[in-house]
Amino acid sequence: MSEGVRILPVVLSGGTGDRLWPLSGEEVAKPFLRLGSSHRTMFQDAVVRVQDTELFSSPLVVGHCDQKNLIEENLQEVRVGLSMILLEPEGRNTAAPVTIAALWAQARGMDYILVMPSDTMVGDEAVFRDDAASALRVCQDTQEIVYFGIPPERPHTGYGYISCDGPANENGGRRVQVFHEKPNEDEAGDLIAAGALWNSGMFMIPVRGYLEDLQGIDPALLHLAERALQGGHEEGRFCSLSLEPYQEFADIAFDKAYCEKTSKGRVLAARFGWQDLGSWDSVYDNAPKDDAGNVLSGPVCTHKTSGCLVRSDRALVATVGVEDLIVVAVKDAILVVRKDQAQEVKALVEKLKAEGYLKGDEAEIFDRIAE
Repeated sequence: MSEGVRILPVVLSGGTGDRLWPLSGEEVAKPFLRLGSSHRTMFQDAVVRVQDTELFSSPLVVGHCDQKNLIEENLQEVRVGLSMILLEPEGRNTAAPVTIAALWAQARGMDYILVMPSDTMVGDEAVFRDDAASALRVCQDTQEIVYFGIPPERPHTGYGYISCDGPANENGGRRVQVFHEKPNEDEAGDLIAAGALWNSGMFMIPVRGYLEDLQGIDPALLHLAERALQGGHEEGRFCSLSLEPYQEFADIAFDKAYCEKTSKGRVLAARFGWQDLGSWDSVYDNAPKDDAGNVLSGPVCTHKTSGCLVRSDRALVATVGVEDLIVVAVKDAILVVRKDQAQEVKALVEKLKAEGYLKGDEAEIFDRIAE
């Protein structure tokens, strides 16, 4: 690693987290939930994780304009320094904010950015920093994007996978062969047997190399990102990005817009331990359990109950003679789902939206039910 080179961490704080409904939603996005063992929100964990000033510069946060106050409150609690907070006027998945962050970094003479979603857990932060330094070396050697791949624990159908080709270089990076988007269980098992890694959604980007490559792959995305940033309005440490280009952005993930189209990519097998708390079964898997294998939170009472996650933020929830369920109660909704069907909560949320249950305020919802 070149002397004096520091990484700009880019913390993405968007995402409503439909699979964690009814706890997460439009008002409180998934990154701002307290689901881990640190008692911080996942967003706070992400910004605290990159406070090593020898390796990282002050992080850049990208979030939705509606989350401005929530971002500020979260940052005040942990008292970390930031470069800037870029506020998106509309949600457009990850291709737009990653590209805007790269342009922001280039304008300030920063050569490498580490893109991190803020809704995942990292097990060992010291090992995370070591892996980030290794990824930077691979990035410097190859001038290619470096993905953090996670050695799979089991055939998980809620994650993407990365197949690698050929041997690792001296710093551990292997060439990307192909991306696989959330395969079924049999396909996931075959991918694991063939050496594929889970796609963590974290990656190191050489800024100049990425922007030059993107010019040939998707010049429209690059042009819109330039307009969004140039037309932004700065006030203190916030920059509100321009609305007009956002109305033209495709709603597309960075993986689809760039990663699957470029021939320039490496994978580093991460050693730091990683969990995506994107669904209730993953929350259950990573939480401490009682003698019956239950994860209980709030006013909850159980009898002859095992292997369940039962959480209430309001009314008493009592269970008798059930097993392997997820039960989540908030002020205006209750979710009951079999643990092995937790990935289907996203489809349920889409159905609730289509039928009007998640539109309007609480009174309107109950008026509809009464009808």
